[in-house]
Amino acid sequence: MDRVKQILERFRVRRIGNWKVIMLCLVGAMTFKFLNSMNKEYTTNIEYPIAFIFDEARYLIVDKLPEEIQLNLTGLGWNLLRVNLGGDVRPLSIPLENPAEVKKIVGSTLPTFFSNQLNDFKLNFVLTDTLYINIDHKDTVLRALWVNENRIDLKEGFGVYGAIDISPDTVSLNGPGTLLQALSDTLWINIPREGLEEAYSEDLSVAVARPDLIEIEPAMVTVSFKVEPFVEKTDTVSISFSNFLTSNWKVEDSTALVRYSVFAALADSIPRGDFVIKADGQLYNAADSTVTLMLEQYPEMARDVQLVNARIRLFPYE
Repeated sequence: MDRVKQILERFRVRRIGNWKVIMLCLVGAMTFKFLNSMNKEYTTNIEYPIAFIFDEARYLIVDKLPEEIQLNLTGLGWNLLRVNLGGDVRPLSIPLENPAEVKKIVGSTLPTFFSNQLNDFKLNFVLTDTLYINIDHKDTVLRALWVNENRIDLKEGFGVYGAIDISPDTVSLNGPGTLLQALSDTLWINIPREGLEEAYSEDLSVAVARPDLIEIEPAMVTVSFKVEPFVEKTDTVSISFSNFLTSNWKVEDSTALVRYSVFAALADSIPRGDFVIKADGQLYNAADSTVTLMLEQYPEMARDVQLVNARIRLFPYE
């Protein structure tokens, strides 16, 4: 019985050793076949890296350029495998003499550029139909800055008192010429804070479209202005009559009451004579013996000006 076990044990070890030999033979055969096949020529479609050559000191890339082109190539298996695996492959160069004027390149025109660059391959044809590019010439422009006072968020009953100071009030912009020329002559700055009720001063950035392409110098400017409360006032103003024969008319009241808002700091500085209220006889309404008053002039510092009594009554003498 022990003899039988010894024989079986020897046989099992021998079988394992045989399998190792068999596996090594298979791997060796497959490796040889693979290496042999890589030395043969093949024809296939392949994505090949490309690079556009132009004067980068004078031009800017506006939209991302194509990085690969699809070609039909014939070459050794090793070389084709190297390109497919993204190995050390030198991109094919596409020269651009006037890149700002070229928006697309038809694929059929490219073999002329590639013929002397594909030393390890034979170029059969270009599969990519068209390459689209967007490159523009570099330019520099100056633009004035402005703050839209009507868009400043103020607390109810407050207003911007005096001029808005922007320092500096002009910026230099560097970027693609087409984008820069499309900008308006004035760039508007937005005030981000809300409910202002006191003097404001803050460093703000200047916003433009495509900030990834346009460089602004300086990037920040200081905006400052005063904020003051309004007070409401009323004044009695003499009415100016026109197109009336005053001797034939009796006026119920020759004055009108005007209501307006003004900065508290200027409340005592409004000349009453700066208000001009007119009654025109051509607007006389015989049905109710009234004339609608017209506010023809008021001081620039007065706001929300209203006539409290918008009409007056006139009676002809009998």
